Amino acid sequence: MKRLITGILPGLAFLALSFSAARAQSISLISDEESEQLLADIARPLFHAANLRFDRGNIYLVNDPSLNAFVADGNGLFIHTGTILAADSPNELAGVIAHETGHIEGGHILRQKLKAKEMSQISLVSALLAGTAAAVSGRGDAAMAVLLGSQSSALTHYTRYRTQEERSADEAALKLLAATGQTPQGMLTFMKRINQNNVLNGREETPYFRTHPITQERISFF
Repeated sequence: MKRLITGILPGLAFLALSFSAARAQSISLISDEESEQLLADIARPLFHAANLRFDRGNIYLVNDPSLNAFVADGNGLFIHTGTILAADSPNELAGVIAHETGHIEGGHILRQKLKAKEMSQISLVSALLAGTAAAVSGRGDAAMAVLLGSQSSALTHYTRYRTQEERSADEAALKLLAATGQTPQGMLTFMKRINQNNVLNGREETPYFRTHPITQERISFF
């Protein structure tokens, strides 16, 4: 396959979006019979290994050059065109799809919705606490300290939760690949390519406020 790596993200993203929500966010979808059939042939055995319902019509090509993929309600699988062009082999695509299948198998879509609801409630409580602090002390800086402190704590909790889900999806991907008689080598080479591109573009990964494990950590795991 032709290798084209542009706008690579730090890692494979997981977005708990419904199809309607995806369209509302102006995600550009395209249709390509050959690519969709290739992805279906790769995804079908992985879905079956995870005891998930597979529907070829739930595979969507996102017209975006970045290296990315995500899943949605109804077992929808969204693959960026950049991911397909960047992959050197079907095994690399299998690694990507196995990771996303791991998210579905783990029930992460529903959990993300519940976590988002929890975060919104935390934001409301933080605002109320900040307002109380301002009323009691008469100082806006006290209110701001309460608000920022609560928000920072909530964000840290949320990103740690997301990172753990990504680790879980990586672990599930290895099991699914093994169950279908496939090597995890594609996942390793894919992660190495992401890491190399990050270095070439001067992207420095930090452990703070991340939704994915650091790429080098994922390479070591694979």
